[in-house]
Amino acid sequence: MKWNWGTKLFIGAALFMIMLIVFGVLMMRESISLVERDYYPKAQDFQKQIERRNNGLEFAADIKVDYANNQILLTFPESFLSDGLKGSLHMYNRNDDTKDAMFDFSFAGDSLFVFPAASLNGRYLAKVSWSFNDQEYYVEKSLTVQ
Repeated sequence: MKWNWGTKLFIGAALFMIMLIVFGVLMMRESISLVERDYYPKAQDFQKQIERRNNGLEFAADIKVDYANNQILLTFPESFLSDGLKGSLHMYNRNDDTKDAMFDFSFAGDSLFVFPAASLNGRYLAKVSWSFNDQEYYVEKSLTVQ
């Protein structure tokens, strides 16, 4: 069977369109994980975040975030240990936002805060933000949970 140039052109265009449709369907099925779901309000508040980070720089070496016995251990320096200490620990997984975890804490007489880590596995960025005596602080620590 002999095909003329019009038939070859039509078959080529049809195959190209089928290829585009298949790639489109595959792209629609792909999961897209955003760094932040509500990034616009957080971008508006970014100057406050810079101030929190600058406040926390001098205490970054004193704050410890460790993993032991299926628990996350957060230790603060003695200078922060009073009733005015409260904050949150955000365990941020860079690869999958469904593995993130958020924990709140407040001073209860001990310098060690313990959080369950049974559902966590992998490399995390521990984002510690706290307030003490109407001053806000922020520190990031890298942590591997197994």
